[in-house]
Amino acid sequence: MDKKFLKHYIEECPLTDFTENGNVNERLLQLDEYLEKFTNYLYNNEPQLTQHFWQEYFASSQVLILQNSTFLRRSLIFLDVAVGCFNFITPKYINNRKASKTAEMLSVQLQNTFSLYKSLLTLAMNGCFHSVISEYRTLYESFIITKYLLIHPDLIPIYKEHSEFLFLHINKIANNNTSEQDKKYDDFINKYGKDFADNLGWTKSVITDPKDRKLITLVNECQIETFFGPLYKVACNYVHPSSLASTSRISPDFIKPFLQVPMHIICYEICDFIIECKVVRKEAVIIKNMIESLFEDIVNDFKDIKQII
Repeated sequence: MDKKFLKHYIEECPLTDFTENGNVNERLLQLDEYLEKFTNYLYNNEPQLTQHFWQEYFASSQVLILQNSTFLRRSLIFLDVAVGCFNFITPKYINNRKASKTAEMLSVQLQNTFSLYKSLLTLAMNGCFHSVISEYRTLYESFIITKYLLIHPDLIPIYKEHSEFLFLHINKIANNNTSEQDKKYDDFINKYGKDFADNLGWTKSVITDPKDRKLITLVNECQIETFFGPLYKVACNYVHPSSLASTSRISPDFIKPFLQVPMHIICYEICDFIIECKVVRKEAVIIKNMIESLFEDIVNDFKDIKQII
């Protein structure tokens, strides 16, 4: 809808009195009738209007350029290879064997990482840079949880129960639980306590002080490389309400690290998955080096290029 159309629509309105004097209700009915003509026009012309929107969107943004970005194409190839390796390992070492609870946990976490990274790339290709940063934050936090569960494998079944409990907890807040679900919810509370509802409630047997149940506690124990931290802090500034998030415009050069670092995370998780699945040495060495060499090529080929376009 352009300014010309809106100007014409306002000028054509039959109402002249917009004060709160006189018969306000009657005038509101007249206004409703006039507004209904507007909405009917929109709905009757929906195909043309939405086509116009997409044409304007693509013409006025960097979307077409982004979709032809060499960096993004390489990133998609990296993801495709990583998923292919995962799909090679899973039926052979997970589905057809009695896998360890750690291997099963890594399988679930890796699938989540792949899904999040696919979202990151899709959002970047459509110019949704703020959303890229938000999605990166989720991916990084999932990575920290994975590393922490590797250190404390006894927490894996509790972590799985925590996921089930949170579903019941959210439903209980919305008063949507059945009587059977309410009973299961109460069983969880009796077993783990009310603070099990906290985001990191599943860590309480290890992190006994509730004040310490924070992501930074997990990060410190996992001894995550220092270069991960600053990028996460930047992401938090954009995700949480802040002056930075509200006033700044994000450009393609700013977004590049948020697309490159997840590849590093995927390398870590694939290597852990290979180890836990006890993949035979020949396959393990080839798969590990295949993924890591692709990542190194991307880092080296684009190290002097700030922008992703």
